Amino acid sequence: TFSDLGSTASDTVTGENSLPLLEVTNDIDPTTPGFYTVQYSYKNKNGYIGTATRFVLVTDVADSIDINGVYKRTTNNAPMNVVKVAKGLYSTDNVGGVPLPSPFAITVYFGQIDDSTLVVPAQPTDAGEMFCTNSKVLTSPSDTTISWIVRNASFGTALRTFSRQ
Repeated sequence: TFSDLGSTASDTVTGENSLPLLEVTNDIDPTTPGFYTVQYSYKNKNGYIGTATRFVLVTDVADSIDINGVYKRTTNNAPMNVVKVAKGLYSTDNVGGVPLPSPFAITVYFGQIDDSTLVVPAQPTDAGEMFCTNSKVLTSPSDTTISWIVRNASFGTALRTFSRQ
């Protein structure tokens, strides 16, 4: 089940702190794995409205599943670090597998929702909104690979495959 712990906002212009965020939408289905969003809004004393989004991951993977590690893109050996944040939830520091150093080494969050499916939801990044499609993880005793297509104007649409080192 999902229990929203609540959220607050602060306004640096008016000095207001702990403005309550009001839940606007909540499409979470705790019986179906995937990434879901909860939308919030708030209004300051001058009447200006702001919004915020919370991502919620529903996953069937066991706590013991862990695909973190250093990966290299198979076409250019560019490194990508994958860090486990929570059960099924990871971050990576080079979603596009670009040679380093590069301003296009972008960090994103992704979720593993079953044995082979990854979900990289649309999220704000330094390169603008980014998400991935065709996202998979394949594990075997000898190798783990991650693959996806990055969707962002700064990246091509090739399938990118990474092998754990």
